[in-house]
Amino acid sequence: MPDTSTDLDIRGIRIRARQSGPQGAPACVLLHGWLDTAASFDRLAPLLHATGLRTIALDARGHGDSAWVGAGGFYHFVEYIADLDAALDALSLAPPVGEHGRVHAPVRLVGHSMGASIALLYAATRPGRVSHLTLLDGLPMLVRPSEVPGRVVEYLDDLKSMSRQRKLVASFDDGAARLRKTNPFLREDASMELARAGISADATQNNQLAWKWDPWLRAHSPLPFTEDIFRELLPMIHTPTLILRAAKTWLPDEQELRERLAGINAALTIDTIVDTSHHLHIESPGEVSRHILAAWKSAGL
Repeated sequence: MPDTSTDLDIRGIRIRARQSGPQGAPACVLLHGWLDTAASFDRLAPLLHATGLRTIALDARGHGDSAWVGAGGFYHFVEYIADLDAALDALSLAPPVGEHGRVHAPVRLVGHSMGASIALLYAATRPGRVSHLTLLDGLPMLVRPSEVPGRVVEYLDDLKSMSRQRKLVASFDDGAARLRKTNPFLREDASMELARAGISADATQNNQLAWKWDPWLRAHSPLPFTEDIFRELLPMIHTPTLILRAAKTWLPDEQELRERLAGINAALTIDTIVDTSHHLHIESPGEVSRHILAAWKSAGL
């Protein structure tokens, strides 16, 4: 479990950071998946900071114990990237970007699913701040420009129809069962861990149990990173990159992944973790940590 939890003021939104390991040590920032929480790294983080590393797991805006966006706001994906940049400043994990974009204390990023997309796009836009990139069963969605007009229509419809009242669950067991229905390959122990971290009593609904995430997170984004923009960003990545696929994954096979990521200007390693589904870092934290530590060693970290 984390040693401390800190609330960061990120442009007026409260972001929860769960920190472990010695202060002043090299830092690894952990970014969770969509509708998950920073607690999804509770099995992996100790295996990383046991080596003397400092780990910081962030609850993204609208998730876990971080605040929801206020009236008139929305969860445009670029805001997650800006939150990460501001969090590094707030936690003094890396100095502010200096002249010519150079900094002197880059961090290691480990992102799962949505967090992997955030990490990848951040490494492209702030390459000097990231020393290594690990993507756990995640890449930006393959969205074509022709899909955007339809997404704008869906976005407008969602804003009119969606309530922001938290979604109720009957129990933690019920929540875990719902997660397994969404991902039939998810192990029972992993689903229960995710449910216990992602559900709490809702004072506005007679203290009934409800998911912590903001229901607006499920609205369609009208401003996705389209595939053509993604290809333009790839050459900006100069950070050694490790991709860990689950055995039961939605990601394409290694050859197709390499073709899609051919523009990266850095070493790219792709491995598959056997006997795992999408939440591979919960189901097999030891094997995931072994691959990450080996990749860091190979990168000279």
